[in-house]
Amino acid sequence: MHEPDDFGLSPLQALAQVADATPPPGFVQTWTDWAHALATQKPTLTPLRSGEANAAGAPGVSHTFVSRGEARVGCRLIAPKSGKPRGAVVTTHGYEVARGAPIPDENPWSERGLAVLRVRVRGFPGSQFDTGDLTAHPTGYITIGLEDRRAWVLFDAVADVINAVRALHAHLGDGVPIALHGESFGAGLAVMAASVLPLEAWPCVQRLALALPTFGWWTWRLEKRPRSGTGGLISDYIAAMPQREEEIRQTLRLGDAVVHARRITSAVLCKLAERDDVVPAPTAAAVFNALGSDPGRKWRFLTRYGHFDGGIADQRRHAMFERLVGKFLDPGANPASLMKAWEPVLSSGERAPAGA
Repeated sequence: MHEPDDFGLSPLQALAQVADATPPPGFVQTWTDWAHALATQKPTLTPLRSGEANAAGAPGVSHTFVSRGEARVGCRLIAPKSGKPRGAVVTTHGYEVARGAPIPDENPWSERGLAVLRVRVRGFPGSQFDTGDLTAHPTGYITIGLEDRRAWVLFDAVADVINAVRALHAHLGDGVPIALHGESFGAGLAVMAASVLPLEAWPCVQRLALALPTFGWWTWRLEKRPRSGTGGLISDYIAAMPQREEEIRQTLRLGDAVVHARRITSAVLCKLAERDDVVPAPTAAAVFNALGSDPGRKWRFLTRYGHFDGGIADQRRHAMFERLVGKFLDPGANPASLMKAWEPVLSSGERAPAGA
């Protein structure tokens, strides 16, 4: 297997990339109108009824909620092992989910008193009730409706994450803080959901734990034509229908995680890789660098590689990040104090700080 492309940049240069985060024409109005329309729905977590399991497309669904376009979305609610939740996390998934893969019955943050809602956005295994298997689309899930901003499936997937937060908030009641967590595809969705949530009287996400966030800096990705990931699929899609390229580029700009990131002011922990070409490292870094959070409220944790097996030392870095995520999402922890203790190992090292 070839090492990920460095795109002609040193690790330091890749991590320093800054993209244009200026909203394109129509961005604010489009998302404001979109959020206002979404607000007419009142999603609630409904236990999966007997006889519905086969329609989900995967086992492990405990609840559903109705999202944009009246599509039912499947999820799994996992309570902490004891006591009432002190907080909650909505977590999504990566772009590649095997057909029929179950939603895991895992809550890695149970000991911290957190409830977890594992969501599969529409069309993925577990959320195929009304859409069927959208991951089998011949040009790729991410290309569905791309030539028309009103039909792009990414807008629906963002709605599913937002409605998951809303449904979980309604289920748990006021006073239980909700965080967002995601990696790659899921991290990109989390960024856009956190950007849009404040537009209505919805629960705000107080903390985000992101890893290798995608959907950022589309202009760069189309120029570089990476050979893999959603950027590769979209580049191929444009090449197959060049007559729609301008419409596609306009739609992509509305769904650029860099533009959305500038509107986020929550505390954010983000894993970035020095080299990655599934989610190109410069674009993930551009998403982090665009975050509107104050410098003392956003932290980056570095690994050598992203979507690539970089050996045992790099695997330890990834495992260390997962350990840190649990501490960061704990609503009883002060993010600034916590991250001050972890600061010596955010860039390198194979062991967590003593006592952490």
